[in-house]
Amino acid sequence: MRNVLPVAVAFLLAACTSTPAAQPAPSSSATATTSSSAKPSSAPGLHEEWKSKFSTVLGSSDASCAPVNAKSKACADYLTEIVMLALELERAIKARPDSDRYVDTLVAIGEVTDASEEYAPCSRGQGTIEQCHAEAITILFAPITVPMKLNLDEMSP
Repeated sequence: MRNVLPVAVAFLLAACTSTPAAQPAPSSSATATTSSSAKPSSAPGLHEEWKSKFSTVLGSSDASCAPVNAKSKACADYLTEIVMLALELERAIKARPDSDRYVDTLVAIGEVTDASEEYAPCSRGQGTIEQCHAEAITILFAPITVPMKLNLDEMSP
């Protein structure tokens, strides 16, 4: 189990950052249909900027949030850094004129903030190891899930 999380993180990061395989060019009629049904946004997307920020936070700490360390100050500090970044993105989304296109991203951020609230007693040494670790895992996956949702929201018409 100890090696599962790093492998899962590496797999998800590779899936999110790999270049798509070459695709055949669509026919002119398919292009016309696709371009006329898509809703272009007047504001530039957020994905590239925030993917980079979340990637940076993902590798910014040596803190272990393994079950035995789930209540440690180092783990709590690292989780706080992730949550603060998610909240910063939430503010950036809500300030946009097209914020309604980011529904799934805001839901993912809500899950992170909910986990943060549930984790709060853990940062004070309270709560069970199981509960603290479960909430920590939800927060630890935010640097992967939130940018993925952000990308999907921006790709949706």
